Amino acid sequence: MPVGIFHPPRSAFLRIPRLALHRPLRTRNFSDTAKSHGNPTSRAPTVFALTVLGGLTAAYFFWPSTSRSAPTLQNKQIAPSHFTPTTVMASEPCGPNLKLITLNIPPESLPSSVLSPIWSIFVKDDDIQVERPYTPLEGIDANGNVRFWVKQYPRGEVGRWLHSKAVGETVEIRGPIQTFPLQEGRWDEVVMISGGTGFSPFYQLLYTQLLRPEKSNSSTRYTLIHSSPSAAELPPTSLLQPLLDVAEQRPDHFKFHLFVDKLDNTSSHLPSLAPRVGRINKSALEDAMQLREETTRWQRLSRFGSYNRAEAIPTKKNVLVLVCGPEPMVSALAGPYGRNLSQGVVNSGHRTVEPAYTDTFTLSRVSTARKMSSHSYEVALFGEFFAQDLKAILNRIALHSESANQLRAREIVFEPADAQQQRDSGQEPVMLRATKELMEPDAGWVLYSYLKPESVRVHPEATVRPWATVQVVGDALSFASALGYIRRSQIYKRGYVFRRGTLVIQMFQQEHVDPKTQKPIPAHADTLWEVEVRTESPIRNTQETPLNQTINAVLEVQLLMKGLLDLRRQDV
Repeated sequence: MPVGIFHPPRSAFLRIPRLALHRPLRTRNFSDTAKSHGNPTSRAPTVFALTVLGGLTAAYFFWPSTSRSAPTLQNKQIAPSHFTPTTVMASEPCGPNLKLITLNIPPESLPSSVLSPIWSIFVKDDDIQVERPYTPLEGIDANGNVRFWVKQYPRGEVGRWLHSKAVGETVEIRGPIQTFPLQEGRWDEVVMISGGTGFSPFYQLLYTQLLRPEKSNSSTRYTLIHSSPSAAELPPTSLLQPLLDVAEQRPDHFKFHLFVDKLDNTSSHLPSLAPRVGRINKSALEDAMQLREETTRWQRLSRFGSYNRAEAIPTKKNVLVLVCGPEPMVSALAGPYGRNLSQGVVNSGHRTVEPAYTDTFTLSRVSTARKMSSHSYEVALFGEFFAQDLKAILNRIALHSESANQLRAREIVFEPADAQQQRDSGQEPVMLRATKELMEPDAGWVLYSYLKPESVRVHPEATVRPWATVQVVGDALSFASALGYIRRSQIYKRGYVFRRGTLVIQMFQQEHVDPKTQKPIPAHADTLWEVEVRTESPIRNTQETPLNQTINAVLEVQLLMKGLLDLRRQDV
């Protein structure tokens, strides 16, 4: 019988367990190979590998991402980089929707050095994870207590939440944040104009400079001009009386003026200084700052018989004017905001009274804890869809729009040169954006910026965010660089744009930029289409153009697209 060599089938080798390769070789026959098909242990490595792969995939998609928000830390000094738990020690009503709230910072969290005015801290609303800045009245005392004068506004999330906190409950704070760095000794006179709870930062400054014994010999002269809607809404007597005492005892160092829009039944309970009825206007400022000349030069000459020019011309002095309060009041006194709606110096100039007498005035604004109400806003909804739905969505939007055009635009995002330093100090930098319509040859660049969107509690249906725009003639990109911004990213948009009343609807695909040629790379056919329904230009929330009217117009588009496109709010 001829002798031959048996070659087992290839499948037999594929089913040999990996561990068998490390065993001594042995003679195999067909029956052994056949038995290995039914051996359940041979599938163990495959099952194990699939289990590990499935676990890693699930972990990738479902494992919580690292939070980018500031953490809450105990037993560490307060800092802008994290929140610190504090305890409510007192919550005392002191007027309509007004409270004096005292928080206690644990001893291990107290700062190691005395904080210089003017500074504030952020208070976090644990319910909706929103923070707002508030200015302590006297800073931090020896026991770690911090007092705030807090008003509850109709749409103020954190203020309403703070008013609801009872004694013994926990409130998380973050800070301190320097609101205005006052350089001691630089100014001969500091004039402070406040309205409402804008009184708090100036009280902190005056408490540090005049009310504390170690600072009682300050050479700077201070003037505080405060206004409230009514006498009942003036700061509590416990805050006003110390200032009135200093104004009476040291009139050469401190002057105090109170204004109210109207008097009410609480007027009889006011301290010794009765407020003037009316608003802070030019005449009131001139009187308080002694800018009016009571007599002319000829009247002085006729009265005294001779005129000594050296005595009549006072020495040159530097005057700092700070304004803090409701935004309409601040805008009326300090003018428009600076770059990106930022705080800080908004005007600097000289006022000549006599040929040889010049006062140098620097007018600055101080940020307040209340929510600004005179911003211009953008109202928007956002959505996205796949390319196969383009025709149906395009037809429906076109059916309910007044005009339609092709969209071809370039957008560049800039960030401040000190963006990282702002993030390290606990502040989110405001980005500057530039856009240009490429379908119109003569179109120029438009620069614009957004601030943080309004809370979802206030506007749950749509994204409402402060929006500032400016059209630039010439080299807008170099202009942005001159403002202190550096380029961060850029994209191209290609698609369609529709107009419906005061709204503009953009439907586009993003095209990224080739880093070598700086030309747009055409989007892939399967790239998601994005939709933005928003106001064409910034709007003001006024009686003539209420914000709810624009929100309803945006929601009408959402209703029209129902079933085809899901338009929703985004906190972008």
